[in-house]
Amino acid sequence: RNRRVATFDMDSTLIQLECIDEMAAFCGVGDQVRHITHRAMNGELDFEAALRERVKLLAGAHSQRVFDHVTSSIRYTPHAKFVCHTLKALGFETAVLSGGFFPIIEDVQKHLKLCHAHANLLEVDQRSGKLTGRLIPDSKIIDATAKEGHLLRICAESSVDLDLGLAVGDGANDLKMLKAAGLGIAFLAKTTVQAQTKYHINQLTLSPVLFLM
Repeated sequence: RNRRVATFDMDSTLIQLECIDEMAAFCGVGDQVRHITHRAMNGELDFEAALRERVKLLAGAHSQRVFDHVTSSIRYTPHAKFVCHTLKALGFETAVLSGGFFPIIEDVQKHLKLCHAHANLLEVDQRSGKLTGRLIPDSKIIDATAKEGHLLRICAESSVDLDLGLAVGDGANDLKMLKAAGLGIAFLAKTTVQAQTKYHINQLTLSPVLFLM
């Protein structure tokens, strides 16, 4: 059989959490950030501008405490582990592509045994250990275009036809990836995303991914 590729969004897809919202709640700015996140995921705001605006509100928080809080709060979507491990056993090259952040994504990658992980990088003041409210300068933003690019790159490096690619996500920043893959699945997706995709899962379990394949 041809080796295939499967890419997943992280927040509200593999895990039942929007990491930046959880970080913001821990920092006392939850309501402000949640409102921006909702509009960004629905495609109402430019993703990069919305990301930078939310990250700015986290300035001054101790990075390790924030990351520890979020990783301890993670709840995996039902059957996420089963689906990812099954795909890996079938020979799929698997990846999590997130508009969230390192090092949080590393825990998800390790738990689900995914081959690749790409996320955004927060700048941390090395002396104080606190978030500066900025992304690391010149780091590549993981937006819709970047997610699509990673899917294309992994397919090319694995000699997999894009028609054999699988992508799963819920937000507007997943749309390009979902449309590019041979099988793009909107998972508990925002209204605008469902309107632009053919395949949907509207129940809180990832197991239908295997049936749709």
